[in-house]
Amino acid sequence: MFSFRPLAVCLVLAFSSFRAPAQHGVPFPRQSTPEIVIDKYADVVKASPTFYRVELENERVRVLHARIPGRIASPPYDERPGLIVAITDVHLLYTTTDGRVLEIQVPAGGTRWIDGDTHSEENLSSRTCEFLFIETKSR
Repeated sequence: MFSFRPLAVCLVLAFSSFRAPAQHGVPFPRQSTPEIVIDKYADVVKASPTFYRVELENERVRVLHARIPGRIASPPYDERPGLIVAITDVHLLYTTTDGRVLEIQVPAGGTRWIDGDTHSEENLSSRTCEFLFIETKSR
């Protein structure tokens, strides 16, 4: 089976010199439990461990591997800005805590930049979608 680790390493090296504009997500509500908060963000890996795992992490980026079954929604979490690299076709609906919605479609092999925000996500497809998400970290 094909391993995505070399792809992740190449993308991390490519992004290691990238400087994202300073952005700040919405602070996570006070009632959140501290063990799922990184910096000021609710960590998606701890909020949705069934769907996300960390593939690689350094001081500049974190590469997440996501596998979200069809027609499944995640609880709300705070996402840092980053790049989706679609392994399969990806068709997601992001819903922010203030009710804004964003439909995201990325074909297998495609990429899409996502600005950080607090949102839940739903796989609109009937099939499992799989993608890498390369988060940028603040400096």
